[in-house]
Amino acid sequence: MDNKITKSRLKTFLTYDLWKMVVIIVACCLALLIVFNMVAVKPTTGQAFYILCGDDIMIGEEGIALPLKVVEKGTDNGGFSYDILSLKTFNLQVGTEPASYVLSNTVGVGDDDIFIASEELGREYVNSYNALDIVAFAESGKDYCINSGFYTASGEVNESEIIKYFLATRGKDNRFRSEENKNLGKEQEILRIKAIWENSNVLLNVFNNHPEIFSSKFTSFEWGENTITGKFAIELSKLNGTSKTISNAFKRTIINEETGEVSYTSDGVYLFVGDNGDINGDLNYEALAYIRTIIEEYTDFI
Repeated sequence: MDNKITKSRLKTFLTYDLWKMVVIIVACCLALLIVFNMVAVKPTTGQAFYILCGDDIMIGEEGIALPLKVVEKGTDNGGFSYDILSLKTFNLQVGTEPASYVLSNTVGVGDDDIFIASEELGREYVNSYNALDIVAFAESGKDYCINSGFYTASGEVNESEIIKYFLATRGKDNRFRSEENKNLGKEQEILRIKAIWENSNVLLNVFNNHPEIFSSKFTSFEWGENTITGKFAIELSKLNGTSKTISNAFKRTIINEETGEVSYTSDGVYLFVGDNGDINGDLNYEALAYIRTIIEEYTDFI
């Protein structure tokens, strides 16, 4: 067989066959991309944990690293569970639209598992009924575990009930198709529920012993004809007691109106928990892990 490459054959290939090969390669790549997208695990809103910060909040390296520390702790130590697949810490992107308008749109799609803001935007957030009462939120974590049959009121865990729940809610997930992976999923689900229980109890103990971490500026708001009361914001500057400084994680910008001088402070920076239970389901309790970690990092309260 004569397979020798000649100028004539090369010219014929480049003229008639090269474009066919390119089309085939592109088609194969598109087909693989479609298949990958069909089988790949796509995080739901609940499986993506968002730390939204006001447009005037500076996020330091420690603030960026904090969610990763919650992961590194492991669920058995009160960290994020296996069902958190994506993490993001970002600023509210305000352009020509008012900050309150952009905030409303961002909150509307559940991108505020944690919201860190200064007083003005924080007030807008609370008054719009977006923030949870943080103490009541921790209490609801315990109630969830008890009412679901995962724990007794005295603190005894029912692992078989947790496994039944896992099979009903996550058992058909692509991650758990094989028997081996499904058994691993059961173990991870047990750890997830145990973390909700532990984090709720740990935080309630902190809140009881250190109520000073809550801001007195965010204890009530008007909703229709009703006054809603609660503890809606942790004042980050009140988190101190270790060698670390919270301003290395989050601080706000101050501009002197007379001199134009710019300075930074963690005073007047507040942490809120987004009211996203209708979007996140029981993954809304992952915020407990984040709050616990930030308290562990910057205080000796735990």
